[in-house]
Amino acid sequence: MGLENTPVTKNEIIDSLTQDKRFTVDMARHAVNHVFTRLSEACLTERGYEIRDFATAKVRVAKARQAKNPKTGENVHVPARKQIKMKPSKTLQGALKPVTTAS
Repeated sequence: MGLENTPVTKNEIIDSLTQDKRFTVDMARHAVNHVFTRLSEACLTERGYEIRDFATAKVRVAKARQAKNPKTGENVHVPARKQIKMKPSKTLQGALKPVTTAS
């Protein structure tokens, strides 16, 4: 099917919750939307979040800097801005298969 390289969608998460018939589609959709809303709120209020064995996310400020416009070569000012930085847990990172390089 070729789905191994496509991102998991919110609808796929909802569908997986309804597979064993414990949740209706509406219950699963409400639960998934609630979780994502809470995670978004945590980032928007700059609290970040920590989900054990998955990932942590923190809001940090990227400093203002000078950059170059690649078309014109002109120096441009890039203002400071907030960024969300996610870090996978050691469990998740350790479960990833190492990349093998061809020699």
